[in-house]
Amino acid sequence: MKTKLIILLIILLVANVKIAYPQKTGKARSILSNIQLEQMKQMPPDEAKIFRDSIIQAWADFRVDSIRQQMQKQRELPTGQISETFDWGPTLEHSPFDLTANQQDSVKRAQRKIIARYKKTPFTQLDKCDKEIVMIAKAKLTMLTYAPAYYREGPNVAPPLIGEEIADYDRPYSEIRFSYDPEQEAHYAYFEKSELPDDEELSYRYRYHDTLRWGAIDYLDLYPNVMVRIWTDTGEVQDIMIGSKGYALDTGSKNKRLLKRFRYNTMHIKDDKLREKLEAPILKKQKESSE
Repeated sequence: MKTKLIILLIILLVANVKIAYPQKTGKARSILSNIQLEQMKQMPPDEAKIFRDSIIQAWADFRVDSIRQQMQKQRELPTGQISETFDWGPTLEHSPFDLTANQQDSVKRAQRKIIARYKKTPFTQLDKCDKEIVMIAKAKLTMLTYAPAYYREGPNVAPPLIGEEIADYDRPYSEIRFSYDPEQEAHYAYFEKSELPDDEELSYRYRYHDTLRWGAIDYLDLYPNVMVRIWTDTGEVQDIMIGSKGYALDTGSKNKRLLKRFRYNTMHIKDDKLREKLEAPILKKQKESSE
């Protein structure tokens, strides 16, 4: 949802931010300008984090349409090189909350068994409950293949959420969104009072966090852009999106081999000490390479 806040932040980005385009060395600069970094130093830690997250979220929202267009181009050019968007801020190959390798293998085996159980029956002939079982199994398998750093299980993690069927690309599909442990991580969403989601969506997807000084309301988004989209006319995986980055997966096998796993962005870690500890060697290396 595009709010006035998002528009304002995008203007600030265009005017003041040095965007993190990939360099020849493979490094990337922060999307925050020096002025904004100095402003953060003068803020209390909690307010500084909200300020940083709001700018990053604004940029992420601004990029979504562009990324979807790139994924559509991937479908149209199934033998071409997969294009990638940059990651901003420090990123890790693994998050501190990943399942162990054995746990991941166990979950993947279970999902493959579920998929095999329904393989002989055309997807359109399955009842609604069985369709959802198959879609969740394929979505979990996709997450653990391309984005294991964002896959979560545990008592505090809400189950995958299947969205209503959407008609796009002249075909219907559904979004399967994945959640996380809100005690360990945070994905924020910002709304103006006049543009809040309806009460039903607020009840299951958002958790109130704070009202910011400029009037926007800050919510914890329990089902952020961590999702797999599946064609509901065939039950096949369409694509995967993490934040503002996505891959089209309904292309040839050659394309899939070119895909890299999504890296984990440290901005989602709630524990400041843990986040700073993980970011320190990355920032140090970036600083050394720029000198």
